[in-house]
Amino acid sequence: ANPMMKQIHVNLKREDEGGRMPVIVAPGDYDTWLNPDANLKDLQRIMKPYPEVEMQAYTIGKDITSRKVNPDRPETLEHVGYNELNGEDAFNVR
Repeated sequence: ANPMMKQIHVNLKREDEGGRMPVIVAPGDYDTWLNPDANLKDLQRIMKPYPEVEMQAYTIGKDITSRKVNPDRPETLEHVGYNELNGEDAFNVR
């Protein structure tokens, strides 16, 4: 994960892990990514952390993953600040 995503998708039980991040495929790599005959080396070249400077994040409430609260409501997408995020200003860009 890049530094921004590591703050969001970190494994708190294992500090040695670098966090998780979805694969973001650049438009120039779409054909390779979608090719069922692509080789492992070409796919590994594509699967690298996306540059943090090209991303924006907006923090929302944890209800989005709740099993007790219906997340299908407008309030779910309202901004929520989290003290544990370093440099939270980077997470409030819309």
